[in-house]
Amino acid sequence: MLRVHFTVARPLAVPRDVAWSRLADLDKMPLYWRGHRRVEPIGREGDLTIVRVTFAFPGPLNGGIARIRVDHQRREVAIEYVEGPIRGLVRNSVGDVEVTSTWDVEASPCLLPLAPWLKRHLYVGALRALERISG
Repeated sequence: MLRVHFTVARPLAVPRDVAWSRLADLDKMPLYWRGHRRVEPIGREGDLTIVRVTFAFPGPLNGGIARIRVDHQRREVAIEYVEGPIRGLVRNSVGDVEVTSTWDVEASPCLLPLAPWLKRHLYVGALRALERISG
């Protein structure tokens, strides 16, 4: 497995509440997180929303399942990818002056030949998503 771990942050250029409303709106997740073509709720487990994710690349490995917790008090969205080509935890949060994304995921072994590209792709994708959320 290929492990990818990083944290990125962007300063807020909009009011904190605006950035939080963008981050917390799961229906609009593909608008900001463009690596996700579709995020479809399929169930609930307590305070978790279970979603089917269609990633924005073609092929048989473009789908997965994630469990998402939206914590309004902490202004954090935690996404645990449990099935699919990427598995692991992504924590996105809105602080007083910035929005942050921390990734700790593993990629499917079939993606190992793409390791350098994949690491950079996830990092740049997260950075651009935060720019859209924070600006």
